[in-house]
Amino acid sequence: MKNPIGLESENTMRKINSTTHVTRRHGVAITLGLLLVGSVAYGIDARLDNDSLHAANDALGEQVDAATARHDEAATRVTELEDEVDTWAAREQELQDREDAVADDEAAVAEQKAAVAEREKAVTAVEKKIEATQTTDGTWSVGTDIQPGSYRTTEPVAADCYWKITAGGSNGSDIVENDFPGGGYPVVTLQDGQVFTSARCGTWAKQ
Repeated sequence: MKNPIGLESENTMRKINSTTHVTRRHGVAITLGLLLVGSVAYGIDARLDNDSLHAANDALGEQVDAATARHDEAATRVTELEDEVDTWAAREQELQDREDAVADDEAAVAEQKAAVAEREKAVTAVEKKIEATQTTDGTWSVGTDIQPGSYRTTEPVAADCYWKITAGGSNGSDIVENDFPGGGYPVVTLQDGQVFTSARCGTWAKQ
């Protein structure tokens, strides 16, 4: 038979061991609970950080896309402006070419006018020379209207051709010579101071 004191002591030890075991179990449970709560909290924080990074990355991607779009738009505008500059440069060159062509045309026209003026001057000189050495139907004072010398018709005369030479100052009454040649190329010799009259004989040219 066991000693009552020993039995009580044994029971007390069992109670102590049981309490200690329970306390350890509670401590382990509490520790595990704290670890679980910490892990959940860490997971939540990590998930929140990951979502924030994704959102920031998306925002940055949108900014990059917007900047790229603005860059492409600016590059397109630059290309358009360069094309406009090339177009205006081509138009300016075309205008310059036209101005050069107009200047060349004006120079050519000026040369032609100068040439025409020279020809007109030459023709006028010839005409004056011919005029001075030719006469037609009418009454002319030799030495004043026509030059003295021998004259011949430029074309064959008709049968009604008549010419006469009279002394100057006689009012045609002092006939030096006259004729109805009736055809051919009649020739007259005129002296200074005389008066020559031609009727229906055409043009007379000095020989």
